[in-house]
Amino acid sequence: MSKNISITFNDVFVTRLFTFNLELSEHHPAWLDYIAQRQASEPVTEKMNRSNYNGWKTPFDLFDEPLFAPLQRLSKQCFQYVFEQHQQQAQAEHFDVQGSVNLSHPQAFNYQHGHAMSLYSGVYYLTVPENSGDIVFHEPRPAAKYSRLQADGCRFGSGDVHIAPKAGQLVLFPCWLEHSVLPNESDQTRISIPMNAMERTLSPVLPKKN
Repeated sequence: MSKNISITFNDVFVTRLFTFNLELSEHHPAWLDYIAQRQASEPVTEKMNRSNYNGWKTPFDLFDEPLFAPLQRLSKQCFQYVFEQHQQQAQAEHFDVQGSVNLSHPQAFNYQHGHAMSLYSGVYYLTVPENSGDIVFHEPRPAAKYSRLQADGCRFGSGDVHIAPKAGQLVLFPCWLEHSVLPNESDQTRISIPMNAMERTLSPVLPKKN
C-alpha cells in the first residue's frame, strides 16, 4: 500500500453469532430420559415438522418442566449478556426464555427458517454425533447475491456460514437470521433444544380504589 494513501473504515451491518459452553453435562442423562418418555407419548404431527424433515419436535413448552430449570437459568444469563452487548440494558430485564426439543434422526434435516416474533434465538446441543449435520446461517442481505465477492464464512463475505456444534454448547443468534441444518449423515439421533427470548408482557398498574 502506497504511503500516499490513508484509510478509514466502518464495519456496517455486522451480524454476530455467540457461542457459550455451558457446564450442564451432569443433567444430560435425566433430560434425555425425559425426552425419550415424551417422544414415546407424543406422535409426530404435521405441525411439529414445519421446519424439521423426518424428525420430531415439541412445542416451545419445555421450560414448563422444572427438570430443565438449570438450562433455562443459564441460558437467560447468556441472553442477558447478548442484550447488554447490543446496548439494550432495559430489554435485558424484561424477557422470558422458551425452549423446545428437536430430534433429528438419521437423514433428517431442517429447512431454512427464522424465529418470528422473538427478541433473540438460540439452540442448545444435547447430543451431536459425528457427521450429524452443521447448522448453516444464510446471508440475510438479499442484494448480496449480486456480488462477485463471494466468500463462505469470511467476515466480509456474503456466503453461508457453517457451524459444527458440540454437545454442551449454546449458540445464540438474531431471530431474523435464517438458518437450516444439514442432513444427519450419522446412524444416531442428534438432539437439540431450540429456544427463544420472548418479550415479557408487563401487567398494567391499576389505580387504587378509594
